[in-house]
This record gives sequence, structure tokens and C-alpha cells, in this order.
Amino acid sequence: MPDNRHRPGLMAHFGSKGMIVTGLMLLADGLFWLSFIRPDGSFAVDVLPASRFAALGMALAFVPSLQTA
Repeated sequence: MPDNRHRPGLMAHFGSKGMIVTGLMLLADGLFWLSFIRPDGSFAVDVLPASRFAALGMALAFVPSLQTA
């Protein structure tokens, strides 16, 4: 998972537009995945992976969008 140390290199390699589009797609996929949570599901199986996926998308999208604004 990319963190703050790798983000400037990712921005230089992919550009801010590529990171924003990829991040928003990951965010949408994570939110779509969260829509399938079962009432009797467990946190570790149903909620945690989708939440981490959405969080990765937010990190990839919001940081470059704020830097380009």
C-alpha cells in the first residue's frame, strides 16, 4: 500500500490526473463492495477489506486533487 514516502514518486510517474482517476475508481469499487455487507456478516470478512480498499482510493485521489487545486 502506498504511503506518504512513495506518493511524490507516484505523482511524478503517473501524473496527478492518473492518480485521481485511479483513486476515484478504487473508492467507487470499495463503496460498491460495502453495499454487499450481510446483516449476519463479520467485520473482518465483510467490512474491513472493503473499507481498506475505499481508504486506499481516497488517499490516492484526494492528495493529488488538493495539490493541483
